[in-house]
Amino acid sequence: PHVSQQRLHTLTQQPIDLIISTSAESLRNLYAMLGGEHCDWLRQIPLLVISQDMQQLATELKHEATLIIANNATEQSIATTLMHH
Repeated sequence: PHVSQQRLHTLTQQPIDLIISTSAESLRNLYAMLGGEHCDWLRQIPLLVISQDMQQLATELKHEATLIIANNATEQSIATTLMHH
């Protein structure tokens, strides 16, 4: 996927408290879309994932911020995880 540099610049200027990713493909795509210098910005944002495998992927992508793991991708599981975090 391609994202314009202007949109990336605008995005990186916004305060983002947390990213939720419910599939390995979406996480890979996010890193691919941002690319290069913007990945450093992305790596500093806490990330909620839905499995140990996704946690491992985030680690392989060199994600540095807090990694939170929900039990599954349901809204209830994600909300419960966030409430207890």
